[in-house]
Amino acid sequence: MRTWINSIKIQIQRISKMMKNKIKQIPTKPGVYFFKDESGEIIYIGKAKQLRNRVRSYFQQSKHQSAKNISMIKRITDVEWLVVRSEVEALLTEANLIKKHQPHYNVSLKDDKSFPYIRITKEPYPRVFITRNIIRDGSKYFGPYTDVMHLRRSLKAVHKIFPVRSCDYLINDESIAANKVSLCLDYHIKKCKGPCEGMESENDYNEMIKQVIQFLHGRTKETETYIQDHMEKASKEMRFEDAGMYRDQLHAIGRFKDRQRKVSADFEDRDVFALAKEEDYGIAVIVRIRNGRITSREKMSLRNLDETDAIIMKTIVSRFYLETDFV
Repeated sequence: MRTWINSIKIQIQRISKMMKNKIKQIPTKPGVYFFKDESGEIIYIGKAKQLRNRVRSYFQQSKHQSAKNISMIKRITDVEWLVVRSEVEALLTEANLIKKHQPHYNVSLKDDKSFPYIRITKEPYPRVFITRNIIRDGSKYFGPYTDVMHLRRSLKAVHKIFPVRSCDYLINDESIAANKVSLCLDYHIKKCKGPCEGMESENDYNEMIKQVIQFLHGRTKETETYIQDHMEKASKEMRFEDAGMYRDQLHAIGRFKDRQRKVSADFEDRDVFALAKEEDYGIAVIVRIRNGRITSREKMSLRNLDETDAIIMKTIVSRFYLETDFV
């Protein structure tokens, strides 16, 4: 044991002399720091309320240093930093940079590039579909979904409840005026209101898309109220066919809710995080609860877990909220 402690002391003394002048230059402001090895590769990224104090703490003799930190300290030959305006900005910046660089000594979350999302396109008449590619064009994305069955069930419910167009055509005022697109089967079986031929206005279609977004957030109560109001209005105006369509939509929402287990009597929204680990590997499970019901369950594979549970959980939470729902 003494040999191990002496080895730590010698290594920290050697590194401290090499880093001493560099550490003095680091400001006492919030930010993100980068440890690099002799090849210039970033091996660890961290955040701090006070950058200088946090970086200096790695090179102070302590018997409480983890095995991972001892291994990392041996490889550090340089440190760089990025000053930000607040601790919150430091947290978000750290999460983004860890995802980008994937440093060896940071907690590693399984890359989610293969996981699908639900995309709502940025068009006059938006489409709603599954994708694995994120395009930064103003579209809205929900996900990533690790439970593909739940994803498909949610999308099926969207198309069952809302008359969202399923075609891939570009529909705008010009295409409608030129009659470039004709009504398809979906219109005739009441799955679409025919915006391609001007049968539904852009404003009405996008009001419906707003309800799709609410629904995907798990806010089915708001969606039910919206559809209920439209059903009653249609009935008063003797548009009984439309009223029947809205009634069917309400029934579809009810069936979808029946599949969601009710877990909260207070109907509050919350996200529940759980962590299980063994040695260097682990798994995190995130359950999203909206209006008192479970709306999704996501899983993250983890490795390089030689950190406290608090640090690991902080990494999971920051990555989860940075990457999910809207991109």
